[in-house]
Amino acid sequence: MKPTSFPTGSMPPKSNVPPQYFDETKKKGEVNELRQLLKNTLSEKDTNKRREVVKKVIAFMTLGIDVSRLFMEMIQASYTNDLIQKKMIYLYLGNYAESNPELAFMAINTYQRDLENNDPKIRGLALRSMFNMKFAGVVDYLPGAIKKCIDDFDPYVKKTAIMACVKYYYLKGMSSEDCKSLFAGSHNPGGSFKVDNMIDILYNLIRDPNPHVSANALMALDEILQQEGGIAITSKMIIYLLNRIKEYDEYGQSFILELVSKYSPRNEGELLDLLNVLDERLKQSSSSIVLGSIKIFLNFTKDNPTIHKQVYERIQSPLITMVTSGEVTGSYELAYIVLSHISFIVSRGGNEFFEKEYKHFYCKTDEPSYIKHMKLEILKHIASATSLGDIMNELGVYVTDIDNETAKASIQALGGIALRIPQMATPIVKQLCNFLTYQQSHIVNETMIVFQDILRKHNNEYKDIIQILESCTEYVTDAEAKCSLIWILGEFGEHIEDAPYILETLVDNLKENSDSNKVKKNSIDFKCETFLEETS
Repeated sequence: MKPTSFPTGSMPPKSNVPPQYFDETKKKGEVNELRQLLKNTLSEKDTNKRREVVKKVIAFMTLGIDVSRLFMEMIQASYTNDLIQKKMIYLYLGNYAESNPELAFMAINTYQRDLENNDPKIRGLALRSMFNMKFAGVVDYLPGAIKKCIDDFDPYVKKTAIMACVKYYYLKGMSSEDCKSLFAGSHNPGGSFKVDNMIDILYNLIRDPNPHVSANALMALDEILQQEGGIAITSKMIIYLLNRIKEYDEYGQSFILELVSKYSPRNEGELLDLLNVLDERLKQSSSSIVLGSIKIFLNFTKDNPTIHKQVYERIQSPLITMVTSGEVTGSYELAYIVLSHISFIVSRGGNEFFEKEYKHFYCKTDEPSYIKHMKLEILKHIASATSLGDIMNELGVYVTDIDNETAKASIQALGGIALRIPQMATPIVKQLCNFLTYQQSHIVNETMIVFQDILRKHNNEYKDIIQILESCTEYVTDAEAKCSLIWILGEFGEHIEDAPYILETLVDNLKENSDSNKVKKNSIDFKCETFLEETS
């Protein structure tokens, strides 16, 4: 074969492929070369060169090549302040600690040394990496490491130590009582150490000046004390947290609001004070904070009807704003959650405060079906005598929607309005009768079901229904719709001339379906018998 030639004066094309560490052709014998490279780079001041060598070691490890012989060299390489190298070396140490317990204790010494490092990120990373080690002996060293880091002056290290308390709680399968003596013993097995109450330490950290540390302490306590009903909520704690709630991030504020919602104000004065403090949270851009505040407003005032109505009026504007913003940004998940809250509120007596805003709940063409269905459910509750004309026209458009489920939901919404507002039953029945002229099965079926519900409550509305009933019975195909039709014929049969013939047709169809099922079953039995005879 001739070698590839290139035109004179041209260079071979450059490859854009980056250096391959994951090369399957690497041999185990090259581990010795890596050892030499590691030794050579230990005295190098060039961080990038040392980093590349450590990358190669990790690449070999991921290929399944045993590089545990480099353990001592990797321990020596860990004497660095380069955070990227630290992460890779900790990954290496954690991987071989499980299969080589004798090497694991050397790794523990490395972690403990790094817990004294000047860089807080390295101290926090060392504690996190200790919890990733999977050998039994590490458990004895964890309490001392946690205690050392939880007393650290840096907020990042404190946060890591607080989360480590929760990990240790699950790792040991402890109870909340066991947590009170977590720090008994220290990291030196058999040695003496001052016995501290971990629960009290975490409670004290709630007052930490750093809001992230305070929030982590709250979450850790609530998790550890879950069997006792969560963190103990007192009036003093609630007032303290609400006074500095602005300092916390969105997640921290949401968690605090969840805790506050479980509290019961001692008197009306305290109730009003808490609501006044939380009123500003209703103006936030974060949906979780706004919804958390609304939950508190509703929970606190559920036994006070006067204030409860004022709360409905106050929360109406933030909820409408969130629905609108969710539609504008295309965040339909957020819009669905807010609509679910509104649906719950209007079904529990807050409908009058949303009656004037009914146009915000009109469906849009590009909205998903679950948003449309939720809006139709809300329209059913907030329709009033003044807005019914517009709502009926709008729902009439949805009946012809390409999505059959949306069409059926709009018919159900009209039926719900007729049941809720008796004086509006007549115009709604007339509009529903118009739907039957469309002669589409899914529309006729759903309309028939709604007719049954309306006639059960308003039996004087039968005249318009029976006039058009005979012309659409052939489009009644659904089982539930047939049951509704049979009920209507039974209740108002004396007003329908062809009622006996319609019932006779329904009975004949029922017999045909029964006979066809028998034939199908017999054919299956015959095939099974034939198969058994052939195989025998």
